[in-house]
Amino acid sequence: MNLSPLKFADSSKLEQFEPLITVGHPAYMARTGPFVTSVGSFSATSALTRTQQWYQLPADNGASGFGVINLRGELVGQIMGGGAAFIAESEGIAIEKHGLLAVELDVEMIGFFPAPFAVKQRVPISPPLSQGAPSNYIRHW
Repeated sequence: MNLSPLKFADSSKLEQFEPLITVGHPAYMARTGPFVTSVGSFSATSALTRTQQWYQLPADNGASGFGVINLRGELVGQIMGGGAAFIAESEGIAIEKHGLLAVELDVEMIGFFPAPFAVKQRVPISPPLSQGAPSNYIRHW
């Protein structure tokens, strides 16, 4: 088999809705299943830290470490886990795209969160959002 390493892309150049894919082998399929690919798009990078970005890509338990790849075959990030869409909106899109700083209210009641957000115990096979590290952060470390 003739393999070559992936090239790192500049993750700061990603644009919202840019097509992306993931490739990996979920932990729960250890030694039993094939590699899994997902297709989706880029959502946002945290304007506060630049060490986290969000993708509209399905991710299930055990997907941490999956490479996030652009359509040129370059590494743009790595899956860390699932996430809530409102975090990408408040920490990335609202600041970068609209110049607004969103404030999240902390509700003191367990199990009650402002609509339309929902809390789930695990990330399902087809969630709307996953999060991870940008390639620029990975390359730096």
